[in-house]
Formats: sequence, C-alpha cells, structure tokens
Amino acid sequence: MRIPILLGLLLCAALAQAEGVRFQAEGGWAAAQAPEEAQTFIGHVVLINQGDLPLRFVAAGSADFRLVEFRELHQEDGFKTTRTVAAIEIPAHGRLALGQDGVYLALQQPVRRVIRGGIVVIDLITEEGDPLPVALNIRATADP
Repeated sequence: MRIPILLGLLLCAALAQAEGVRFQAEGGWAAAQAPEEAQTFIGHVVLINQGDLPLRFVAAGSADFRLVEFRELHQEDGFKTTRTVAAIEIPAHGRLALGQDGVYLALQQPVRRVIRGGIVVIDLITEEGDPLPVALNIRATADP
C-alpha cells in the first residue's frame, strides 16, 4: 500500500503542472546533521521551467514543517550570513539549482519526526497562488 502512495507523490512532485505551467523538479533532497533530531533542514533541488514564460515562486510551505523559506548564503563584512529571499525566478526554458547557486530551501520546525530515508513534500507557490509540489528525500549531511 505504501509503494503506490509513494510513487504517486514522486510523480506529482516530478511533473507538477498548474494551468499553462510546465515545471519539473529533479534530484530533490534535504539534509541535517542528525535528521531524527534536527529542527532545521537544508533543501536542495534542481527546478526546471519547460515553459515559454519565466516562472516565479513567491512562497513555499509544507505539511511537514511549520516554516519553509527561500534563503541565501552571502558574505557581509567578512562573515558568512544568511538572509531571506522574497522570491525566486526561473527563466523560460531555464533551470535553477537550489542549494547550489547560493539560494536554498530552509525547512524549519518539523511537525513530525523526520527520518533518514523518508520523503517530505514542499509546495512551491507561484505568484498566481498555484502550489507546485516537490518531493525531497531526507538524508544526513554526511551522506554521499
């Protein structure tokens, strides 16, 4: 019974479509030092816009976390710090690698125990208000 549900989630997350939007997510994962005890996870995923218009996400959410934000790592006065990013945009026929291009998903305050090998679903919200789900596999930071 779990396999059909899991496959449905992955298919939904991999080929999410809102009206007129052609969007795909690849290689999604989230990590923390000790996933079973962590309060914050860093989300990585490659977002692909297969459409003819730019795709802009203005928020993110999840039934698995109380707070999901787009965050960016940057250098300020010689120190590395993070800041919240209000929106991210993928150009037409373009891609954006979250977690690799400076911007990442900050998944905070899990509402249930998140375990290594599990999957969480994050809804990326377009500026039109459409949620596009993305599946992230959970792993430890040290995992390859």
